[in-house]
Amino acid sequence: MSTIFAAVENRGRARTARVATISFAVLVASSALCGPAHAAKLDVLHEFTGTDGSDPLGGVVIDPNTGIVYGTTPYGGLGFGTVYALTPPKPGKHKWKFETIYAFQGGIDGATPETGLVISSGGDFLWGTTRTGSSHCGCGTIFRMVKPFSGHNWVQETVHEFSGETFDGIAPNSLVINEPSGYLYGTTGTSTSGTIYRMLLGDSSVTVIYNPAVPIGEYVGYHPQGVALDSDGTIYGTAFDGEFAGTIFRIKPDGTGKILHSFSGPDGLYPLGPPVLAPSGALYGTTWEGGKPEDCPQSPGCGTVWKKLPNSKAKVLHSFSFFTHPHDGQTPLSPLVLDSVTGTLYGTTYNGGTGTVCGGVGGSCGTIFSVDTQGKYNVLWQMPKGGPAAPVGQLAFHDGALYGASYDGGKSCSDQHYLGCGTVWKLTP
Repeated sequence: MSTIFAAVENRGRARTARVATISFAVLVASSALCGPAHAAKLDVLHEFTGTDGSDPLGGVVIDPNTGIVYGTTPYGGLGFGTVYALTPPKPGKHKWKFETIYAFQGGIDGATPETGLVISSGGDFLWGTTRTGSSHCGCGTIFRMVKPFSGHNWVQETVHEFSGETFDGIAPNSLVINEPSGYLYGTTGTSTSGTIYRMLLGDSSVTVIYNPAVPIGEYVGYHPQGVALDSDGTIYGTAFDGEFAGTIFRIKPDGTGKILHSFSGPDGLYPLGPPVLAPSGALYGTTWEGGKPEDCPQSPGCGTVWKKLPNSKAKVLHSFSFFTHPHDGQTPLSPLVLDSVTGTLYGTTYNGGTGTVCGGVGGSCGTIFSVDTQGKYNVLWQMPKGGPAAPVGQLAFHDGALYGASYDGGKSCSDQHYLGCGTVWKLTP
């Protein structure tokens, strides 16, 4: 089970009958109570039903050339997860076109695609991973979706099947593409010690860069959560465990590894997701616990946003709270996304806000937030009762709007989830 999925399940909700659905008109009408005071607007692009997908954990990616939103769901479809596309409405229209472009079968094609997708610069390929499945040990796969020609369907190709912890890893949990170098990078092992690997695009063999179970370099932590790449080939990443409660690390092109920061509690506990590498060289990310324990009913703290400059210690940009700021948001499970024009960082919290039926901290349904590089924090949206709930997974920023997915909320669905099978949404700040 992945770290994020384990955190999701720790929410402690009952999976029983679904509450009544809510129309988008009601969702917008409730923004006066559940949204911010300014003119931010949340549009629900799709509500999953179970047959077309369920419980999106990986978030979304956008083709900047067409505006099409792509993502995965770990469940639904044929029972093993799906890949989907959402095409923007035509001029004068409002409805986005949803399409399931692949339903996993649980065999060599893999199963349970929990992580998000990466897209080639031309939009011809989507790359992703499945946590389980394959023809070997069921250790997961790397796959790609090939864009169809006119009148044809998307084609799914299994590019690599993982072989186990002492080889290339188990349960891949992230991907990043570096087209100039011709490589795909990723991490595995949210339930084991984990690996960092590299794969040549167009090939199927994986080169392991780091594996703490089979030492091949300097120790940088256990359970790597994703990496960011510098132009010189340096890898930056986070590890969920190691030292005390997670690390920020660097691996140089020559394989030399170094822990840049070890989390200890007040600065955060247990980083999730890859860091954001800004053009300035600064690193940004989140921890799902830690911060100020006295300000959170979860004793370790409600989570943090952190910043790490190249030659200085990591510092807390924002510590999430519950008692001092009850609608602040808690438990950030999504990686941050950077608006390179304004330097603003965007993220979500899985709990917090004003919703009252989601089973999180205070029964809350989550928030969408922004924070600048100096730590100025702003709640952009508080997920309302009945609407998108528990946002999680990678975010996409495109043409001034933020796109993401929620694990819960939406319509009543065939999986009989208490809060629905999840949604895809667009926030215009």
